[in-house]
This record gives sequence, C-alpha cells and structure tokens, in this order.
Amino acid sequence: MNVNLAFDPVPRAYDRVRDRLWRGQTDRVTLWFNLAFAAWLATTMVGKLSGYAFRMVSGLAPSFVSQLNLKVPSSTDDLNQQLQTLTATLQQLDIPALIRPHLVWYGAGAGVGALVAAGLLYLKARAQFVFLAQAVRHDAAFGPAWRQFRRQGHSLYGWYLGFGFVKLVTWVVLAAVGYQLVLPALHQPIDSMPILSRGCVGALIALPFWLGIVCVDILAGDFVVPLMCRFEIGVLAAWKHLLHVVVLNLGLFIAYAVVRAFLVMLAWTLFLLAACICCCLFCLADIPYISTVVVLPIPFFLRYFSLEFLAQFAPEYNLFDAPPKPATPPAMPNQPQVQP
Repeated sequence: MNVNLAFDPVPRAYDRVRDRLWRGQTDRVTLWFNLAFAAWLATTMVGKLSGYAFRMVSGLAPSFVSQLNLKVPSSTDDLNQQLQTLTATLQQLDIPALIRPHLVWYGAGAGVGALVAAGLLYLKARAQFVFLAQAVRHDAAFGPAWRQFRRQGHSLYGWYLGFGFVKLVTWVVLAAVGYQLVLPALHQPIDSMPILSRGCVGALIALPFWLGIVCVDILAGDFVVPLMCRFEIGVLAAWKHLLHVVVLNLGLFIAYAVVRAFLVMLAWTLFLLAACICCCLFCLADIPYISTVVVLPIPFFLRYFSLEFLAQFAPEYNLFDAPPKPATPPAMPNQPQVQP
C-alpha cells in the first residue's frame, strides 16, 4: 500500500481551489455568494436551522431546572457536596410531574425540529449534486444541476431519512446505557473511581458507534454522491460499487480518513487564529449562510480533495476530465488497482 496516495491529492485540490475561487475571477464577491449557497445547503444548513427551530419552540416552556438550586461550585469538595445534594433532590422530586405541564412545548419543539430537519434534508440531498457540479464544471448556475440530478437527489434523500433514523435510535440506546452505567455511581464523590471507571466504560462503548457513523457520513458525502453523479445511478447502487472499492483498498481509505481529519483540524485552527486577529469573524461564523461565505475555501477544498482521491482508482472516476459517460459503472477488479 502506497500511503502517499492519500497525500498526493492535497496539492492538486489546493490548486483547484485557487483556480475556482481566485484566479481569473473578475467579480469574486458575487461568485463567492453564489457558490456559498449550494455549499451551505449541502453542508451545515440542516443542523443549524433545525436546532434553531427546536430552541425557539421549546424555549417557550418554563424551565424547572431553577427548582434544583444549582450553583457554580467553588472547589472540588463543593462540587462533590452539590452532586450528592442534587442526586438526593432528584430522587425526591417527582420529575414526571414537573415535566408534564410543559410536555406539550417540548414535544412541539421536537416535532417542529424533526419536520424542519426532514425538509432541510431534502434540500441538502438535492444541493449535494449542485455543489458538486459547481465545483467540477466551473459554473455557478444553480438551476441546471438541480434539474439534471433530480432523480439522484430523491434517492439520496430517502437514504438520508433511513440513516438519520438509525442514528437517532443508536444515540437513544447509548444514552440509556450510559445513564444506567453512571447513575449508581452518582452517590460517590466526583473524584472517586466508580464514577470515573463507569464513565470511561460508557465512552468506550459509544466510541465505535460514533466512529462508524462519522465514517458512513464521510463516505456518503465524499464518494457516494460523486459516483451517483458520474454514472447517474441510485444511492444503493453507488454504495454497492463504493464498498467493493473500499474492501479492495481498505488501507488507502483509512489513510484518507486520517489525512482528511488532519486537514479539517488544520483548516479550522487557521480560521480560529484568523478570528482571533479579526474578532468579527466569530460573529459572522454564527450567521447561517454568511458563515459559509466566510469559510468557503474549506468546503471546496474538501470537495476537491475527495474527487482527486477517487480519480486515482480508475479513469472512469475522474469527474474533471471524464470520458464519455458509461451506461453502467465499470466492472470491479478482484485486486486493488490504483492509477499511477
């Protein structure tokens, strides 16, 4: 396995970002705002707006937390004392009776958040192909790609709904397991071994599930969408083809995930350093859509990085200089094949 194949796409992706966002562009401001809209829909829009909807509705309900008399601890002993007091108070309080009067508001918040998230997931699924087309074709138009990949967008949307339900069930089950693990140790001091050991066990149980969900999300966005776009196939067919490639080149994809994680951390570290110099960036980063305009090179770099990595496996996977579009994806070899 040549690990350098996970690093080789980095300079090519950087050059493509410069060509797309800076070189030869006369009206960069208009270009960035046009490109950022599809990038925003395809990346960060769902989580932010659905979270806003939930907080807006559920925030109308009076909070019962004030009845617990929580204070900022001044020392470890104070924290231990407050934790023991809180545990005893929770055992005495009738939590269902406290929540029941406000249950409608919390239920409404969850319902509105779910409906908003479902609607935004549809926009995200369709915008994935628009964002990809804008990156590959050097065309800032939104409508043509939106119409061309309508069928693929609907297929991806169905998969998003199914995978979202799987993630929800997974986190609910893990939360219940963690609660059962930690609850018996709440009677012990915060710096005692039972609560620490149980917390570590809970974290170790959750870690592989979290890593699995992250990896599936990365594979879907970085590779499944390009395969659907390249061969005009559905999401399940794209997943089947991709998994064959991953199994034959598992080490390279692991190296890709490590390099990608490092690049994401590096990019956001540079952004935080820039924000420390120019404090207004922190304010802009919290505004929907505008935040994507500010950090537009980051999603475009990650998009080009994944495309350049995928193009190494076969000429048919090259979305930049693609040959005539085949009716079906190429037959998969039995051995790893990476283009030199």
